[in-house]
Amino acid sequence: GDGSDLSLTDSIMWNLIKNKDWENHPLGPIRSWPQSLKTAVSVCLNSRFPFFIFWGKDLRAFYNDHYIPMAGLKHPSILGERGEDAWKDIWDFIGPLLKGILLEGKESTLNEDQLLIMERNGFREEVYETWAYSPFLQEDGTVGGVITPVVEVTSKVIGERRLRLLRELGTTKTETYETVFLSSMEVLKSDAADVPFAMYYHYDRNKKSFFLKALTNELTPQQAPEEITYGDQSMWPLTTSLDQAEEIVFSVKDAKFGSLPNGPWSVDDRVHLAACVPIPIDDLAPDIFLIVGLNPLRPYDDAFRGFVQLLVRNLGSSFATAKSLEEEKQKRKALAEIDQAKTLFFSNVSHEFRTPLTLILGPLTEVLDDRLTPVQKSHRAKLKLVRRNSRRLLKLVNTLLDFSRIEAGRSQAQFEPVDLCALTEDLSSVFRAAIEKANMYLLVTSSAIGEPVYVDKNMWEKIILNLLSNAFKFTLKGGITVHIQRGENNFAQVSIKDTGIGVSQAELPRLFERFHRIESAKGRSYEGSGIGLALTFELVKLHGGFIVANSQLGHGTEFVIKIPLGTDHLPASQIIEPEEETDGWGSGEEIPPSTPSLVGTSFAEEAMGWLPDTPQNFSSPSMSDNSDETLTPTEEGMHTTRKPLKLPKTRPKLPVKPSRNKPKN
Repeated sequence: GDGSDLSLTDSIMWNLIKNKDWENHPLGPIRSWPQSLKTAVSVCLNSRFPFFIFWGKDLRAFYNDHYIPMAGLKHPSILGERGEDAWKDIWDFIGPLLKGILLEGKESTLNEDQLLIMERNGFREEVYETWAYSPFLQEDGTVGGVITPVVEVTSKVIGERRLRLLRELGTTKTETYETVFLSSMEVLKSDAADVPFAMYYHYDRNKKSFFLKALTNELTPQQAPEEITYGDQSMWPLTTSLDQAEEIVFSVKDAKFGSLPNGPWSVDDRVHLAACVPIPIDDLAPDIFLIVGLNPLRPYDDAFRGFVQLLVRNLGSSFATAKSLEEEKQKRKALAEIDQAKTLFFSNVSHEFRTPLTLILGPLTEVLDDRLTPVQKSHRAKLKLVRRNSRRLLKLVNTLLDFSRIEAGRSQAQFEPVDLCALTEDLSSVFRAAIEKANMYLLVTSSAIGEPVYVDKNMWEKIILNLLSNAFKFTLKGGITVHIQRGENNFAQVSIKDTGIGVSQAELPRLFERFHRIESAKGRSYEGSGIGLALTFELVKLHGGFIVANSQLGHGTEFVIKIPLGTDHLPASQIIEPEEETDGWGSGEEIPPSTPSLVGTSFAEEAMGWLPDTPQNFSSPSMSDNSDETLTPTEEGMHTTRKPLKLPKTRPKLPVKPSRNKPKN
């Protein structure tokens, strides 16, 4: 009669059941219980899994020891109570499910990660449980009750939600403080359950005020003032958080806060706590503060506090990244301004140098070329040295002026269709004599591009000559290979590869920076301004193309230029079409020898100046196909001697478009 006939192990709940006054209970004394109830209670109490039973038409409550933590302060008073009284805070949800099984004979149900707002510990809280409702039959085959294995998954669900927020914060934009403010606030809005509202304030130490930077949409101007002066604690404890450099948790129940946003929770669950947290950036005193409303349905315990700390560290990392990027941006800007100032200064000086240099070179060349009254041999070498260095200085002056025109947008390129293979081969030949005198080889190869390439001839000359000059300067043995071909994706491609000293991977990204020189690089000369490759980069960009460098220290360097085919990428006003079809290409007619420009002469003469005076005879067997072309030094500089070249008739005829623009005079 006292339940001794039940097969039970000693437990808290068994002792409570055994000692409860069942005589005056609607279920009656244990001895009068139907065997089905005794069996159900035995299964429940002996289970090592949290277990709950709703029995009879009133759905009376039974549970085991493992369920006690889930019952909270409701334990032990709910034992034997009606289900509706025991769980009135969630009965609107679970009541219909239980009655459906008990009264209507519905099948078992499974609820996974189900949100329940319970009041089991003296306050309403957000709880997640997974459980199954299953009917338990009586002796007559009818449903006597519902057995419920249940597990609380609150920590899992909330933990996953918070981790998702932290993960998304790690992907926020970090270009500037402003982007971090705005993008991270959008992420915080996505978890209104944990962060019902939020706002950023940035402290200006000069103005001694906190300035609003970002906030959730629901906050009013009264709740989130644009500016809060230091010492004003009437609304938010920003001054205290700044002075103490620590988190301040405070109540927001006061009427001065008004009706604050409370996320997805009902109006009965208003936010009652908020936190003002300084965001650490490196080791600096904090000047960014995050004010957040705290989930009203979760206690601000160690787990919640740990989440806020992780949130702040994550934000601190984003702001630190933005700070570093901003500092790097300012550094680059300062360097660019210095470079621009250098360019402007040198350009201004260059204008002053150009006229006297021209006036020096004119008479000097006339004196050296005068056959009637030749200069004494002892003076000729000195005058030639003066001329060579004057031309080098003039070349530098012209390069700086090119930069000045490009930066000012006054570089008027004139793009015309050319046979890029023939043009590049001609330009490469300017260096042949110097390269062969250095006992090295120059190999120029090409494959059919199939159509003319639109380039500015003068600019293209500077591009190729600058790259070849750089290759020759830093290649002490081996040689230089130039290859022209049609590349992928409708590009014409030119590669210039040497077997020189190479460039380290650390220096490679800075190779095209203006005025950048690699210290202690071993070359034929220590001369150089550090602007040749920078100018090359800008000139290639003007063609709508790009240039990349590949190098390995001690194993040479390769520059690859890619220029788009066609004219779609070029300004229409800068395109020059031929007046009529050029029959010389591919017709077998002779093309006259090329005449070197002053630029080419200057480059070639400079290259010759890097070599010892002792002449060397060298012939590269690989260049037998270009044996008709030689570069010979004269008193006037380097001149290309090229026999008339007869093109084969099998060479494809280049298409020529109708004229759209006449060349400008």
